[in-house]
Amino acid sequence: MTLENEKLVENFLKEIKKHLPDWLKSNEEKLDDIMLEISSHIWDSAQEIAGSEEPNTASVQEAITRLGNPKEIARNYKKRGNPKYFISEELWSIYMKVNLYLIAILFGLIMIVQIVIVEPNNLQQAVANTLTTSYPVIITFILVVIAIFVGLSDEGYFPKDLVLDEDKKADKEEDPKSQYYKPDEFVLSGILGIFFGLIIIILPIDLLNLFRIIVGFIIGLVGSDPSAFSTELVSISVELQTLLVIMGIVSVIVGITNLAKIRTDDMKFHLNMNIILLIGGVVDLGLSLYVLVNLHLLLEVLPLSENILLFFAVLGVLAGLVDIFSTISRNIKLYGLLEEGNHSSAS
Repeated sequence: MTLENEKLVENFLKEIKKHLPDWLKSNEEKLDDIMLEISSHIWDSAQEIAGSEEPNTASVQEAITRLGNPKEIARNYKKRGNPKYFISEELWSIYMKVNLYLIAILFGLIMIVQIVIVEPNNLQQAVANTLTTSYPVIITFILVVIAIFVGLSDEGYFPKDLVLDEDKKADKEEDPKSQYYKPDEFVLSGILGIFFGLIIIILPIDLLNLFRIIVGFIIGLVGSDPSAFSTELVSISVELQTLLVIMGIVSVIVGITNLAKIRTDDMKFHLNMNIILLIGGVVDLGLSLYVLVNLHLLLEVLPLSENILLFFAVLGVLAGLVDIFSTISRNIKLYGLLEEGNHSSAS
């Protein structure tokens, strides 16, 4: 068993590992077993080809060639679960629940805006408007959810790969990757980020008017005169619309980035993804500062006193700063884990 032969097998295993599904890459014990099984098969096959002699480079290469293309070998491990309309049967119930929740939320939001603001005196027209308005929005979100779950199914994910069981949490606590690789959180934050981002982009005025209703309700609860707070439909300036569209785009990008982090537990990949999240946080902070300097934008939506609006704007800036520092902190810890891994490999 020469060093050259070992290198041939090692490179072949690396190529297979590179194309394996992500749920398998995150299971180190199972991954090691598979790599050992393939490696043993190669050496047995090489010995069979060499006959009574020691396997040489040619026999090892022949054994590798007989085994097949690394991509095809890896693809066999993605054939997990029972297919059902391009989404695996195992993920189907979660997929349906996510769709039902999103449809209910979207339909409810649009219905509230139509009944309370747009057509308060005509329930029939409000319902008709809701059906007309919600149809394209709901279709858009369903397509997004389908794309996400088709991707997860194609990679062979099962529900247990996305949500950690209580029994598994104890085992994961001592695993360094559990500090940054959290598929269940990535799925939730990813879907929510895309959901709210698209809502802001597609229905900015409806969202703002719903916010006015909520603020008016709170004003009524605290004992102020709710009639002083108008809930009539407002039209917003191009400047504010542009600001909201940018916020929505950033939210969608952040959501997609979080979903992408499910793909692998590779620390370098997560560092790169966190840099995108950091850029998104900086953009959000910039938008919050812009609103702080231009309070008239908030006056378009919330006819409150300047001091209260200033308080809201400062809260937005502080939230942006907390988000940035949190991302930086995660990256520092992740970089430390990466360095520890490099030192361990070197030693």
